[in-house]
Amino acid sequence: TSDLQCAFIQQVIEKNSLSDKIVEIYADNTNINFGGARHCGKNNLWQKLQANLGKEIFSIGSGAHIVHNCLQNAVNCLPLDAESFAVKVYKYFRIYM
Repeated sequence: TSDLQCAFIQQVIEKNSLSDKIVEIYADNTNINFGGARHCGKNNLWQKLQANLGKEIFSIGSGAHIVHNCLQNAVNCLPLDAESFAVKVYKYFRIYM
């Protein structure tokens, strides 16, 4: 749960005297971390860390998911079979492995 995550992270922050150095949290866009992609929940790791630190911190969701969603939509628009294309690219570059 977010309570367990927050307690563990808070323990690490205090042990290493990092409270003044924390400016953001980078994590997956799950409900437990941020309250979903829109960061709208109150019972999540990001909100609890802000409360424990007594300051606002930036929340950065996973960039990999953003890239994946962009590519997924782009591939759906392509006039070719993405799996076939990926196999051809792999076969071309495997000689360098």
